[in-house]
Amino acid sequence: MEKLPPAEIRITIAPKGNMSKSKTIKVKTDTDLKGLFAVAKQKWKGKWNVCALKDGTVLSDETLKAALREDVTLVFSHAQGEVKPASIEETKLAMSEEVTKEELKQRMRFIISETLLEEDSVQQLTNCAKLKGVVLAVGLPDLHPGKGYPIGSSIITQGLIYPHLVGEDIGCGMSLVRTGIAATKQKAEKWYKQLLGIEGRAGTELEEFAAKAPFEWPKGRAVPPVEGLKDAVAARFGTVGRGNHFVEIQELFQVANEELFKQLNMDQNQIYMLIHSGSRNYGEKVYEAYTSKHGTKPADISSPEAAEYLAEHNKALAYARRSRAVIAYRILSQIENIDTSWITEGSSCVIDTCHNYIEQLQAKNQFVHRKGAAPGNAGMIIIPG
Repeated sequence: MEKLPPAEIRITIAPKGNMSKSKTIKVKTDTDLKGLFAVAKQKWKGKWNVCALKDGTVLSDETLKAALREDVTLVFSHAQGEVKPASIEETKLAMSEEVTKEELKQRMRFIISETLLEEDSVQQLTNCAKLKGVVLAVGLPDLHPGKGYPIGSSIITQGLIYPHLVGEDIGCGMSLVRTGIAATKQKAEKWYKQLLGIEGRAGTELEEFAAKAPFEWPKGRAVPPVEGLKDAVAARFGTVGRGNHFVEIQELFQVANEELFKQLNMDQNQIYMLIHSGSRNYGEKVYEAYTSKHGTKPADISSPEAAEYLAEHNKALAYARRSRAVIAYRILSQIENIDTSWITEGSSCVIDTCHNYIEQLQAKNQFVHRKGAAPGNAGMIIIPG
């Protein structure tokens, strides 16, 4: 039988300690370390001697073959120190199990038109469905490929949680906020000048708001305080962030359901603010603290590792919600004659929804991992478009 040529796959490479300089490249599945070090030198200069997985597992030429798969992230450093390359068994990335085609079919569901499905996102969702403990993997209408795991998906597990299915931006979500400004009073050019420089740090007083209790966002939903913020984590509180995060001033164009509109106490003659932001580097630190010890391995829900992760995960959710409130306050307080006293009670928040988090279901020991997927059973949600 003729031997098939090596396949070409897409991977991410990054210098140690600086994921902002990561690069996505295509390599052959038979690539060796020498070839990867040459690529690293070309991308970032210098001599690179160590190639590892994100969890710190150092690779040899032998274990690299087991590690090389679509969308894996490899981290390069200059010196190996005391770390020894792991065995092939230790290098296996996924806790996947043998699943028949029929079982896989039962575990997967797509709530999306077949004409919109992308091959990469289907493959990523299939990989998730094969993970140990997965009960159901759902692809939602905006399903699209992520860095190894699909965005626009919900993964339900039994007895285990997978922090890497949610990723770094725990608590990422959207807030719709009343501005109190009449639609006829828009002053875009003036507001632009007033908001220049607002991208920087929120300041000590607003950063301390993270730990103040009580607080509701929106009114009626308590958000726990997040204490002990310092250094970079405090500096990012109340800032929007990069990527697809944004703040928009919006005008209502059409009301499709008058009854629901009234329930939300909204006013068609008023403009609103929509904020898309998350837990910034707080969530990143929570994610890195887990993956640096356990990599992509799941945590048994009864284990100390799961309890520790979920406790920090919940703090990241609170950080994200409070941060969105401070973003709204910062912007509105920069605009003349706007009352921002509501910051203490959250009364101006119409809707706040998260789409990156882990939630325990009513079924015993079942957990849904939402990645770019807002819950459909928690009241009104925001669909950006």
